[in-house]
Amino acid sequence: MDDVRIVEFGCFYAAPLLTRFLAGFGCHVTSVIRPLTARGARAERARMEGAFDALRAGKERVELALPADLEAARALVAE
Repeated sequence: MDDVRIVEFGCFYAAPLLTRFLAGFGCHVTSVIRPLTARGARAERARMEGAFDALRAGKERVELALPADLEAARALVAE
């Protein structure tokens, strides 16, 4: 599965968990994450950081603020 490329836009557990398994099988996974801009987002992420790190293992991370970075997201998918 080394030639399979996946761009993950999911932010809850189902998509990150599935793509974590696929990364473990050898797929190249790019995880698109939101910047910490919302009120309380930093505290929530700090509380859940261990779970987020486990789900992001083996993935490339790209921070995009959608819809402002829509063209950058399209470029990721087009690669």
